[in-house]
Amino acid sequence: MKKIEYPLTFAAVILFSLYAFFSCSKEIVPASEFVPYINAYTGGLIYPTSTIQIELANDQADIEINTEVKDKLFSFSPSIKGKAYWVSSRSIEFVPEEGALKSGENYEAEFKLGKVIKVDKRHKTFFFSFKVEERDFDIQEDPLDIIDPKLVTATGIIRFSDDVKLDLVRKAFSAKTSDNQALSPVIESTNNTKIFRYSIADIKRSQTDIDLEITLNGKAFDIDKTFSKTLSIPALDVFKVLSAELISEPENGVRINFSYPVSTTQDLRGLITIPELSNFTRQVQNNRVIIYFERKGVDKITVNVNKGLQNTQGEKLEDAFSITLSLESLKPQVEMLKSGNIIPNVNNLILPFRAVNLSAVDLKIIKIYESNVLMFLQANPLNGSRELRRAGRLVYKKTIQLDNPASKKLQDWQNYSIDLSKIMRQEPGAIYRIELSFKQAYSTYPCENSGDAASASDSGNLTPIASSVDEDD
Repeated sequence: MKKIEYPLTFAAVILFSLYAFFSCSKEIVPASEFVPYINAYTGGLIYPTSTIQIELANDQADIEINTEVKDKLFSFSPSIKGKAYWVSSRSIEFVPEEGALKSGENYEAEFKLGKVIKVDKRHKTFFFSFKVEERDFDIQEDPLDIIDPKLVTATGIIRFSDDVKLDLVRKAFSAKTSDNQALSPVIESTNNTKIFRYSIADIKRSQTDIDLEITLNGKAFDIDKTFSKTLSIPALDVFKVLSAELISEPENGVRINFSYPVSTTQDLRGLITIPELSNFTRQVQNNRVIIYFERKGVDKITVNVNKGLQNTQGEKLEDAFSITLSLESLKPQVEMLKSGNIIPNVNNLILPFRAVNLSAVDLKIIKIYESNVLMFLQANPLNGSRELRRAGRLVYKKTIQLDNPASKKLQDWQNYSIDLSKIMRQEPGAIYRIELSFKQAYSTYPCENSGDAASASDSGNLTPIASSVDEDD
């Protein structure tokens, strides 16, 4: 790919299946008599950035792949502006304009099958429906960072259900303290255009506890919701345990958070104990102590912190601390182990990733053609996804089984890899976006009543007609 030196992009984007019920609007279930002509369609709950696809039962001759279809094959109620393309010899994709799919809207759709293949009059129009997922967001706060005993840094993650622009997040986010300090929150983007990090540094500690209120107003994103959370900033000269929680990264363990940096010159053996474990390691990181251990054969642990523990000023803990934590199964997750850009000029293109409580993951490769690269980069950093529906096309999709060999314990984090050189041929000048996702059916997590909801789908998750028909049909 030295032609114009645009590297192959492995975007660290993990698309998780979302589950929700349809509203009172009735879903259109296509008749099974269309099975000879149509294999699958976009139905159920979809994302605001999804495309709408029809997969025919047979290959079609004399079509031009990735060329706009001039005939009006799709119609929607409410109407959706966009264009249709042949993406394979049997798949047609309607690409809505950016922002055309409205959050929470139910759509009824018609596909003019009779304009594509020869059918009798009753099969000329294929009726189906779908609903766009409601836009939403959430904020996850990290434990407070305390390096300088007089100052606190508050950090966290903001997650959206849809792609949003960084400048909008910056405008919608605010922070204030109960003693009216001048704060300068910093919002940064990540490899995922739905996830942002916030940081509020140099919060001055006082002689008494003060409150930090963080707020995100959803109005800027057309979301009828305002998030507000109050965090307590501990007083000066108070050495105590703030919290303790289980962690899974970079390894399984427990993180104990203190109100003051912990001394690194003391022997923590006997000061921090876990009776259920015979072997574990301890690591001091400023105002945190991380304990790493093997989860095998343990369903709960009791963490005890002795009053003799000292901070960097030699002051001892105000009160002893004890907490019992249940080691519940990790929820299904998949993560790429590398992010950034990889130049595809080697024989092996190994994509490392890890997963937990999953028997399989879905791999998708989206190709941004050389002719569209400049348009794409005008709206994106190299690892971005804005305008991806217009600039790129899905060129590969496969379900990767993770339960072989059977010796792997799926309930713990396991490392895997995929050799992309065996499944794709790189085109000079093109950009390739790699996505890993999973469906509810792949989960090995113990979950009751998991079949009561409909799964949200993106452009590659289609609903087979046969499986959507009641037995009475």
